[in-house]
Amino acid sequence: MAEFCTVYLSSSYVDLKAHREAVYKALNQLSGVKVIAMEDYVARDDRPLAACLADVAACDVYVGLFAWRYGFVPGGDENPDGRSITELEFEAAQGKPRLVFVLKADAPWPPPFTDFVSGENERGARISALRKRLLDERLATEFSDPMALAAAVSNAVSNHLRTLRRGPVQETAPPQRLHREVTHALYLAHHPDDAELAASLARELALGLERPVRLSAEALFARDERAVSAREEHVIACHAAAALITPRSLAPLAAEPDESALALAVLRGRTGALALLVAGVKDEEVTARWRADARFALGDGAPEAAPLAAARAWLAARQPPPGHRSVGVPMCVVATTRAELDALESNPALLARLAPADQAEFQALVDALEADGVDWRGRYGETRHRWRPFGADGSSIRRITEEIAERAGMSGTIRQRQRHIRLQWYPFDALVGDDIRLRPIYRAMARAGCVVLVDEISLFHPALRETFQNSPFFNNDQVAIVTVSPFDPGRDRIQALLEEAARRRLAGAFDRFAVEYDPQCELAVGDERRLKRWLHASLPATLARLQAPQPDRSALGALAAELGEPALAPKRDYPWGGGGRT
Repeated sequence: MAEFCTVYLSSSYVDLKAHREAVYKALNQLSGVKVIAMEDYVARDDRPLAACLADVAACDVYVGLFAWRYGFVPGGDENPDGRSITELEFEAAQGKPRLVFVLKADAPWPPPFTDFVSGENERGARISALRKRLLDERLATEFSDPMALAAAVSNAVSNHLRTLRRGPVQETAPPQRLHREVTHALYLAHHPDDAELAASLARELALGLERPVRLSAEALFARDERAVSAREEHVIACHAAAALITPRSLAPLAAEPDESALALAVLRGRTGALALLVAGVKDEEVTARWRADARFALGDGAPEAAPLAAARAWLAARQPPPGHRSVGVPMCVVATTRAELDALESNPALLARLAPADQAEFQALVDALEADGVDWRGRYGETRHRWRPFGADGSSIRRITEEIAERAGMSGTIRQRQRHIRLQWYPFDALVGDDIRLRPIYRAMARAGCVVLVDEISLFHPALRETFQNSPFFNNDQVAIVTVSPFDPGRDRIQALLEEAARRRLAGAFDRFAVEYDPQCELAVGDERRLKRWLHASLPATLARLQAPQPDRSALGALAAELGEPALAPKRDYPWGGGGRT
């Protein structure tokens, strides 16, 4: 049996959209299954017939869903009998396992989604004939609602997979979908009018990959909370992202440069890697604000072979080892940029927002750093992720964390369970800019669990400090938090100053660190090895917390007070510490 079983999901689209989505999600939770669906081409009924039939011919299992629409009938010489794409897909799967599911005749159904009401395809005569044929000639399963259908399809495909396995059958339940599991190879964003080209690129890029490609026609142009939320849900399930830049997409993207830069930053941040697939657009027309890790010029006509091969190799390099399940761990960096630091030191109005005691403390820290000859200003870069916490010539915070994430995935229980850690970056800029559309996303992420890296000296910046203290990360037990000191350990006077500052600014975190000894909270880390040790323990712990969230201790405390009990603090298992309880 091949490494994975390819399942082709066929149906008309408009009427069965909710049912398709439920089935698609259920099949993607099965180990060893790769789903091919019309959404991989374009989310509408008039999809490209030749591509669909080619994928049916190449699939291992056909799954067909039928309700009360016969479906789109393409014209031309390729369809002389005038049959719908849905029926043609069913015929093309002849000789393969065909799993057919037909809507129950008495199931409630919206009248506009029936040919009897719309008058299409001989006023329902053609779909009635096809349904009768499927029920008479095939052992079709009838369904009534999306969830029951999803369960029935999942069971049918699972049964088929068991018949293909060699050796004795082991009755084991399919693995449950992990929270923030990364199930797709690529998130390909495009303009709606470029759907056909995007679908063709998706098929080319997915060749030889274990996971499918997800297409989105709205990710680049998400402007409301619903679209932003949908983009977030789908992009965190992908190992890499790509944006198709054509003359059609260039104009609307260029018309809203801030929104476009934000959309691309989200794709890059959540997946860790973004490529621009440029077709019919000159290099100078692609703005430098669109930060990407790679750019592939596909040509003005049909995509050229060489850049396609390069893009395919780029994508393949960003996939986990075969057979591994990837899980995302959210990360956020709270550190100034160099521009913000310059403003703090040169703008009296900004400095005046600090209390007199804070101003004196900041000046004392600056004087101590300069007296020791520390190039602390050189540690800050153009972006927060380029902050180099342990020296102007050292590694960036992003490089340090990604290195440790890779190592953590190669050791301990993470390796034993064949899980691959994917860091998913949530820029602090979204909170500084108070983007109302992203606020719910950050709240949900903090509630579930994440890792926050804080530069202690950056908290002297009044805007950053206020934003952090008002953020969902502040005093949140679900958040793993570490603060980094600009000093090496052992400088008692300066360390005492910073510790006092931490007490005042980070009261909740300080209690977790100094009173509760919470290993998911570490303060005043002054050297790189200590930070790496903490990350090596914290990333797997955060991953475990994502899958099994801990009780809210503040809620437990309120309940304890209400019941007159001294405490209801939960016992915790820390897998990185040998399974002991604290």
